Amino acid sequence: MKHLTIAISLIAALISLETQATETPENIVTGRCHMSYCWWWGIEKLETIQTENNKLIKVSVKTTDAEYSEAEMDSQGYPDLPAKNAQWSETSEAFIFCSKQLPAYIEYDKEQKKFIATVFVGLSGATEGIENLYTYVCRSQISLANPKFSDITLEKPTDIFNYTIK
Repeated sequence: MKHLTIAISLIAALISLETQATETPENIVTGRCHMSYCWWWGIEKLETIQTENNKLIKVSVKTTDAEYSEAEMDSQGYPDLPAKNAQWSETSEAFIFCSKQLPAYIEYDKEQKKFIATVFVGLSGATEGIENLYTYVCRSQISLANPKFSDITLEKPTDIFNYTIK
């Protein structure tokens, strides 16, 4: 009987994980649509971590993507939202640093065992998806000049409050 209970618990846990991965999040932000391909952020939770003139927000997100045929693109263009039956990734966490001087997306790098802050120094195709998430979370547009970005290595996400632009 004990083995049956464990087996049922494991099956229930797997079903729960599968359900989590397919549930459509309430708040969806387009990551990027380009060359017949789109991907989206699904925002699960926003949590303010620290506020000192700027704001550091922990973001729990999922992602999904889709490819489209040239015929679909010609007739309908890119969709604003993914299909209702889209398969979503597992939830992951990142941080957004809402700042006019140092707008950044921060995520943990398992290899380096440090946090990497991608600082926006203008719009570019490579960072368009995280810039769209930043705009949604911070409720502001990034309006800086040159289309490039830079990475900063941090021990912990709150270290960004001590970083100065060089």
